[in-house]
Amino acid sequence: LPSPVTWRYYGAGAHTGWTAPNAIQHICESTGYAGQCIGPQWTANVDLLPKDVLTDIAACNLRSVSWVIPTNMNSDHAGSTAATGGPSWVASIVNAIGTGTTCDNNVGYWNDTAIFVVWDDWGGWYDHEPPTILPLPIGDFQYGFRVPLLAVSAYTPQGHIDNNRYDFGS
Repeated sequence: LPSPVTWRYYGAGAHTGWTAPNAIQHICESTGYAGQCIGPQWTANVDLLPKDVLTDIAACNLRSVSWVIPTNMNSDHAGSTAATGGPSWVASIVNAIGTGTTCDNNVGYWNDTAIFVVWDDWGGWYDHEPPTILPLPIGDFQYGFRVPLLAVSAYTPQGHIDNNRYDFGS
């Protein structure tokens, strides 16, 4: 039987909207309104220092599924004057996974790892492509401006660009 899926969520703070496991009741098990998450899954799998992902990669302790949410300084969030390190931060994680060879029987993580770099919104920057307008009777639901997604892996065809439009549910 395959081993269970392990996970780790590297987030930049326990009391922010960016730490998604806080919103999952059976993971957080909050102490009450505006309380602390104390659930066993939360304490075992949520790491509040995003830089620890680099330590875990080097120590061959990367989980089956990992989410890495950067600090404000290492984000590309529009309007943040402190956000200057986003591209370097992403590159450090990709390079650590791509160049390390000590894990997984001395072949490294690269051969069986997929990295998805996503943004949470379009950032307010100009987009020359207008949003897709859906036909009625969809109601108020309509698509907005495009949001990029990068897939980085040994399985991604070199230089491939997919211009099809998807939604976050994809």
